[in-house]
Amino acid sequence: MRTGWLLSSFSSLVLAVVFVLAFRFPGALGGLAGARHGLLFPLLLLDGLFKGRHAAWTWLTLVAGLVLLYLWVPQTLASKGGLPFGAALLGMVLLSLWEATGLWVVAMGSRWMFRRTGALGSALAAGLILLAWETWGFHVYPWTWGAAFGSLPWTARSAAFPGASGLSALAWAGGAWAAATLAGGGSPRRALAGPGLALGFLALSGGLWYLLPREATRTLDVVMIQPNYPAGLRWVGMEADMWRRSDALLKAQGWPRPGRATLLLWPESSVLGRDDRQPGPRLPGEAASRGVAWLFGTEGGPYNLVRGEAAGRPSFLFAKTEPMAFGERMPGPAPVRAWLDRQLGFMSQEPGELKEGCAFEVPTTSGQVRVHPLICSEALLPERTRRASPRPCRPPEQPHQRRLV
Repeated sequence: MRTGWLLSSFSSLVLAVVFVLAFRFPGALGGLAGARHGLLFPLLLLDGLFKGRHAAWTWLTLVAGLVLLYLWVPQTLASKGGLPFGAALLGMVLLSLWEATGLWVVAMGSRWMFRRTGALGSALAAGLILLAWETWGFHVYPWTWGAAFGSLPWTARSAAFPGASGLSALAWAGGAWAAATLAGGGSPRRALAGPGLALGFLALSGGLWYLLPREATRTLDVVMIQPNYPAGLRWVGMEADMWRRSDALLKAQGWPRPGRATLLLWPESSVLGRDDRQPGPRLPGEAASRGVAWLFGTEGGPYNLVRGEAAGRPSFLFAKTEPMAFGERMPGPAPVRAWLDRQLGFMSQEPGELKEGCAFEVPTTSGQVRVHPLICSEALLPERTRRASPRPCRPPEQPHQRRLV
């Protein structure tokens, strides 16, 4: 009994690590690691479940994977949402329990269909239930399983057709087919048909992306400096440290190159502890002195901001349009959110509207490149990311955000 419990615990931990590898290190192996583990995890999880593994271990595996994935959340919630660290930690645990339960329902629905109709029913159930969960389920921190395929350019392009949630359904349906076939005594060749079809679709749709109508190609050099500061860290030397690293990399690359524009990116929350909402000559001068367009994540007042500086252009400034529940906004419909705000003393940020003139414009020799930044949880909303379309715009002091596409 003890040996069985230890073996189940160990296998759950291993599967949880596979879960994390689908999302945590998107650049590993040239992006292959994320997409590979995004296909592999559903197969392994459902294979054990279909072969008699207790449903409770399946649920615990999902909980463990989400906890490992969200280890950064408590400190971020504490710093951004004004929560005590203990409450932020509890929030992360509740978040993991909720999201794990949603995926567990997907797995259980797939098993139920496997026992009644076989591999095809199992695959359809897994894909459709997951699609419904991601599309209509309540998510504190929105994300999709299909985000794992954003690590490779050719799989990311395939999302232009079914969307990120469509890729989620494809991955879980392929895994369910393989797991059900193996559990039912089918041949490995037949089992691989499901994942093979999923891979074939990714390859085909990724290729069809090149046939979509598009404007003339414009090119620029892009360099990104990842801050990797501890969550919530605020100190006066953040900008200077980021410039030190940026200057070293630009020098090593020999950028900016003659006749070629260079965009320098610092991700969300790269510079904290100050208010960057106000105009001023210093920040534009920093970019101009280096000959680059500069887009960086910062903050101002209660807002999570992105600011851009480019020669001959006014400063670009927007905040998030999709606040993260519990981090920058209370969850739920407006009346519930207003009541929670009053009880807890928080301020819920509301989405701002955007229009065509709300993009950061980078001048190049072949024309303007319009850059639409994404901040935090909005990057995980597939429909918002997919629809990079003009929207009405409000003044910079209102919360806004655009997406980088």
